[in-house]
Amino acid sequence: MIVMQYDALSHPPRPPAVHRAKVSVSFGKGGVVASVRMTSGGILSIGALVSGILLSTAVLVRASARGRRGAGWPPRLTPDTDPRD
Repeated sequence: MIVMQYDALSHPPRPPAVHRAKVSVSFGKGGVVASVRMTSGGILSIGALVSGILLSTAVLVRASARGRRGAGWPPRLTPDTDPRD
């Protein structure tokens, strides 16, 4: 029976895939050119950060609204306090 062994030195790991994007915006006599290079891991990291920011913002907004409700916010309009009269 022949057993083949994997030799890490003879097969170096492949470099990560790199994604590239480039945008150019012109306005009047000027303009801006921006480019970015990023790996798949970087894209996933940015996605996780944005998700965390959005989720924490939603929690803060809900908590602040809950605190205001107890203090009479938003104000309730009754027939005798309606500003349109």
